[in-house]
Amino acid sequence: MTRFFKEEFAGLGQFLKRNANETIIVLAAALFLSLDRYHTIKNGDFSTFLFYAVFPILVILIIL
Repeated sequence: MTRFFKEEFAGLGQFLKRNANETIIVLAAALFLSLDRYHTIKNGDFSTFLFYAVFPILVILIIL
């Protein structure tokens, strides 16, 4: 039973290593969606602009 979990976690780790850029994009998208929904900045339009335009572009430029 423990061998099964070792193999599954090893396979998951290999998958994440092979698809690191895609994983970062998906996690950042989920983060920005939840931040816009639950932690808006005072002005709603400015908050939407930040979370859907500025921050995703910064993630792509800086991290990737």
